Amino acid sequence: MAPRLPPPPTPKIEPSDLNRMLESVLQALQQQNAALVHQNTITLQNLEAARVSAENARVSSENTKRQFMEVLTSGRATLGASSFAIPVQEWSLESFLQHHPARFTGKCSPDEADHWFRDMERIYEAKGCPDERKLAYTQYLLTGEAGHWWSSMKMILERSKTPITWELFRVKFYTEYFPNSVRFAKEVEFLELVQGNRSVSEYADRFKHLLRFNTMAVDEEWQCRKFENGLRSDIKLLVKRLRIREFPALVEMARDLEKTKRESEGQQSQPARSGGSSGSRGGLSTRKAPYTRPSLSSGFRGSSSQPLVQSGPTRPSGTVRCFGCGGPHYRNNCPMGSVARKCFKCVKEGHIAAECTSTAESGPQAQRTRLPPPRGGGRPQAVDKVYAMTGSEAVSSAKMESDALACGDKLVLRGLSFHGFHGAKPEERKLGQKFVVDIDAWMDLATAGKTDHLSDTVSYTAIYDIVKEVLEGSPHNLLESVAQKIAITTLTNHKEIFAVRVKVEKPHVAVQGPVDYLGVEIHRRRSDLSG
Repeated sequence: MAPRLPPPPTPKIEPSDLNRMLESVLQALQQQNAALVHQNTITLQNLEAARVSAENARVSSENTKRQFMEVLTSGRATLGASSFAIPVQEWSLESFLQHHPARFTGKCSPDEADHWFRDMERIYEAKGCPDERKLAYTQYLLTGEAGHWWSSMKMILERSKTPITWELFRVKFYTEYFPNSVRFAKEVEFLELVQGNRSVSEYADRFKHLLRFNTMAVDEEWQCRKFENGLRSDIKLLVKRLRIREFPALVEMARDLEKTKRESEGQQSQPARSGGSSGSRGGLSTRKAPYTRPSLSSGFRGSSSQPLVQSGPTRPSGTVRCFGCGGPHYRNNCPMGSVARKCFKCVKEGHIAAECTSTAESGPQAQRTRLPPPRGGGRPQAVDKVYAMTGSEAVSSAKMESDALACGDKLVLRGLSFHGFHGAKPEERKLGQKFVVDIDAWMDLATAGKTDHLSDTVSYTAIYDIVKEVLEGSPHNLLESVAQKIAITTLTNHKEIFAVRVKVEKPHVAVQGPVDYLGVEIHRRRSDLSG
């Protein structure tokens, strides 16, 4: 193993050299510190300048925002090179005519006039047209009779020193071409609107067109109920069960039901046609002999004697109803016999007119001037009926009518229609509604039939005038009062009439349920005038 070498000798540093080294280090540190201080000073100056610049920018932004708000508020000032006002040239006459507005001559219906004015308002509203331009451009579009009308109206307004504004023009236009009388008639038409022979789509279109003329505040549920009540009864019964209270959904459902019903009826009619043709090819026919309904009485005036033809199976006996006892048979086959049979010639029970053996000519004539006395004696009583009847009530009504025919000749007026304000509800008194009246007036028509002179009978016009005066006159709360006044006035004014039947209907009454119409029917004799 080799021996370790000795360490090198340590140099000796003189104190003077050490002092010089420390002084040089200290001097370097001082220079570095001065440089850092200078750099920090510059940085602080830059930060201060940035802060001042940001503050100036904030103030400038606030000023800009304030100026912008002033521009929006006043509509006159602008900010910089940009402009926020609508250019004046936008509403020049040439620019307006680019929308192809229609001219108005005044020779049109009120609906067309209203449609034209609404079209103009839509153009003005979409483009933000000021009122003074609206008036100027609308005046420009008036031509022909409409132009002459506005020239005269403008002259009158200028003479009275009335300021001519757009709103004033609007009022004058509708007063001339869509007056309140037309608007009221539209409202009445809406309240009386029913589907009738229209399709559901046509009915819905008319409903929506007239709805805007309704002055009462209504909601969507009311619209649905009104639309339902106007539907035909076959569709109404199906729709009401669904209780739809959204109008678009209700209209769509009614359309679907109408379409389904039409398709179902078409499918049901096809087998009947194919069955008939196959029977003809085979030489066999399933058609039975024509069935002639037995005549109830030869004394019936205007009774039908046409045969009823059945091409299918025999109708079940349950659909036939006797006018006498209400049983499932015809009256001349009634098992009650003499109780249900009455002769219209001699007014005696036990047989009919065809079997009557009486040869006296005075019998029927004598019976024409009075009603037969009621069974059981006593003063004859008038019979009133309220419609919305059951099946048994309908049978009783038919029996009463057949018995009334025994009185003799009568004048018949059907479907007298008037607009009146009768009813207990406030809306009925305010808006009114349609009333339909039927009248039978029993009297001796034999003399008029021989002489052909109007003086020997009662004029239909006279009875019509009585109904018109009552229905269009002072209002009544009840239909009973209306019918009573018509009956009593007719009997009082015309001594030749010895009995009347008055039927008053409200075709478009708002009742929840499957009711086609409501009404009353009364019978009054001359003897009732003394009561």
